[in-house]
Amino acid sequence: MTIPAEIKATRHQQSAAAAVPHAIDLRASIPLPWGRYYVTILAGRERRNAARLIAEKQTHWTRLAAVYFLLASVVLAVGIGYLVMLYLIKCALGINLMSGSSPLHFIYEIVFG
Repeated sequence: MTIPAEIKATRHQQSAAAAVPHAIDLRASIPLPWGRYYVTILAGRERRNAARLIAEKQTHWTRLAAVYFLLASVVLAVGIGYLVMLYLIKCALGINLMSGSSPLHFIYEIVFG
């Protein structure tokens, strides 16, 4: 059972969080056959003090390792996607940088037949 003070504190926290803009604020709803899911990515400058981070267990090495792994995975996926896009543009324009067939030519065959 919630008391009025808790409700007031929750509303204050929600309004304060909504008032602070983030450098990156991406939100998407993804429809899947078994239900809808949402993805939210928020990033910005850390405003919490060290004591609060420790109290919320945000400084534990496993959490930091997971965050760095996720960040590295996203950067790697975006980088690979970017390189594939550049390769497809190169192939579509008929630009050959090396003699012979490219080991990545199967990507072009999949996309353009």
